[in-house]
Amino acid sequence: MITVACALAIALVIQVPDRLNSSDPRESSGSNRSGSGVAPREREIFKEWAKGIRESVDASRRMTSRSPAQREVWATRSAKAEEDRIRKHYRLDLYRLFLILKRGVEEKWPTERPEDRSVIEHIVAQRQAFLDSMIFEEELDVWVIAHSPSRAGSTMGLEEFSRSIQQSVFDSAELRKRAPITVCGSKLQNGGRCTRKVVGNPGRHCYEHRSLTDEIGNK
Repeated sequence: MITVACALAIALVIQVPDRLNSSDPRESSGSNRSGSGVAPREREIFKEWAKGIRESVDASRRMTSRSPAQREVWATRSAKAEEDRIRKHYRLDLYRLFLILKRGVEEKWPTERPEDRSVIEHIVAQRQAFLDSMIFEEELDVWVIAHSPSRAGSTMGLEEFSRSIQQSVFDSAELRKRAPITVCGSKLQNGGRCTRKVVGNPGRHCYEHRSLTDEIGNK
């Protein structure tokens, strides 16, 4: 089960959505709310999703006539189809579903079977890591653009234009090296500190813990 489950976790990472098309994570993230007042609907979604993942993995293991690679592909497709069905049924975008799954893991919501947790924890952790990396790179790009030297839009010859492009690439690479990078440091519910990398000077928080007025360009 471990081999297929790990492959499934990695493959399903691509399901991480564009956060900009979803509600603000500070309004619904499990790290900012207590376990009280959780809607039964969210717990049911979490349990149903975990069951779908487990059944996809178990069914693939019974396909003894197929190679491990073929079983992994089948399990991934089956799990994705079940996830798409759940999202459609509950009218969830990918990010909202991710927040429910994340909260379910953090607060140890019950699953249909105890063994479900070992698989789903890995998948949710993989998605979180991918999302963190994607947002960090996105914000680093924004910082680089904001600090790039402006160039006049005068007419250039082909050779001059080529040199300008090369210089822009060089400037961007240098700016990425010089960008101020620190860690969020926000206090978590478990007493620890958030270790996400952020673009900005000390005191700037990550996307999940910053205020709505905290813009990248002002740090």
